[in-house]
Amino acid sequence: MKSPTLSNSELNQNQDLAPFKDDMFASLTKFATDSIIVVDNRGRIISWNKSSEKMFGYSKNEAIGQSLQLIIPKKYQSAHKKGMNNFISTKKGKVMGKTVEIEGQKKDQSIFPIELSLSHWDSNDQTFICGIIRDISDRKKNEKQLHQALNKEKELNLLKSHFVATVSHEFRTPLSIIRSNSDLIKMLLEKQKTIEQDQIIKITNRIEDQIERMIQLMNDVLIMSQIDLQSKFGMNLEPIDLFNFCKEQIDNFSISLKNNRKIILKKQGLPRKVNLDQGLIRKTLNNLLSNAIKYSSEEAPIIHVIFDENFVHLHVQDFGIGIPANEQEYIGQSFYRASNVDNKKGSGLGLSIVKEFVQQMNGVFKFKSEEKKGSTFTIIFKHIGE
Repeated sequence: MKSPTLSNSELNQNQDLAPFKDDMFASLTKFATDSIIVVDNRGRIISWNKSSEKMFGYSKNEAIGQSLQLIIPKKYQSAHKKGMNNFISTKKGKVMGKTVEIEGQKKDQSIFPIELSLSHWDSNDQTFICGIIRDISDRKKNEKQLHQALNKEKELNLLKSHFVATVSHEFRTPLSIIRSNSDLIKMLLEKQKTIEQDQIIKITNRIEDQIERMIQLMNDVLIMSQIDLQSKFGMNLEPIDLFNFCKEQIDNFSISLKNNRKIILKKQGLPRKVNLDQGLIRKTLNNLLSNAIKYSSEEAPIIHVIFDENFVHLHVQDFGIGIPANEQEYIGQSFYRASNVDNKKGSGLGLSIVKEFVQQMNGVFKFKSEEKKGSTFTIIFKHIGE
C-alpha cells in the first residue's frame, strides 16, 4: 500500500501558508510571557523573543547568531556542548521532551534558577531545537522560605514537646513525695489507732485521688503535645491484625479491672490486616476501653470487630450513662466533659486524643449515644485486603 502523497495544489497551498505560519510563530513568541529561544544544529541562536530580552538582558540584535552558551553558566558549558553534539548525531537526549530545573546566566553574569522545556524539529536537512524557559526565582525563594518556616515550626514543636515533658517530670516529683507521705500517714495511723483515724484516712484517700487525677491529666497533655509532631513528621505504619491486637489489649487491660469486671470481644467476617501505627492504635483502644468501664454500669462493655469487603469496623459499646443529646456535638473537643459525668475522674482529653489519632491513621471516628442507655464509639479503617 503506497503512502499518501500531496498533490501539486496541496503543495502550493502549503507554500502559500508558509508566511502565515512564520507570522503565527512570531506572534506567539512575541507575546509569550516565557522566554522562547530557537537554535540551529550548530547551537547558534536564530530566534530570541521579547521575554528572552527581559529575562537575560541581551537585546535581539546581541543574541541572534551567538552560541547558546551565551546564557549558560560556565560550570555547565562543557556538559551542554557534549549533550548538544550527541543529540544532533543520534537524535536522542536525556532532557528532550521533558521539563527540567537548571540554572541560567544573565548579561550581568548573575546566575538564576530556570525551568526549561525542550522540543525539536527537522527542516531542509537541519535540526532545530526550541527551548521554553521560565524564571523560577520567586518560586525557589518561596520554597526556601517555606522550608525555613517548616524547620522553624519543627524546632518550636520539639521545644514545646520538651517543655511539656520537662514540666510533667517536675510535677511528678512533688506528687510522688506527697503520695509517699500520704502512705506514711496511713501506716502510722494504723499503729496508733487514734480517734480521728477514720477522718484522716478519708483525707489521705482524697489526696491520693487528686494525685491520680493530676497524673492522668499530665499524661493526656503529654500525648496531645506529641500529636502535632506525629502528624507532621510521620508515623510508623505497619500491617496489624486488628482483632488479635484487640484481644491482646483487652487481656492486658483486664488485669487492672476490679470487682470481676469483664470486656466481651466479638468478631464478624474474615480478618484482614490494616496499616496502623501500633502506638497510636494502642492508646486509642485503651482510651475507649477506659471510658467504657468508667461510664458504664456493671454490664460488660462489648468490643465488636467487623470485617467487610473493604473496611474494618471497630465498635466499642457500653451500657452506661450515655451523652446528653444537646452536648453530643462537642464530644471530641479538648477538655470538654459532658454535664452528667458527675464526680467521675477524667481530663476531657480522652476522646479528643482518640479522634486525632484515628484521623492521623486515615480512619473515621464516629459515635451514637442515648442518655442513661449507653454509647457506641466506632472507628473505621480501610483494610489491606487478602
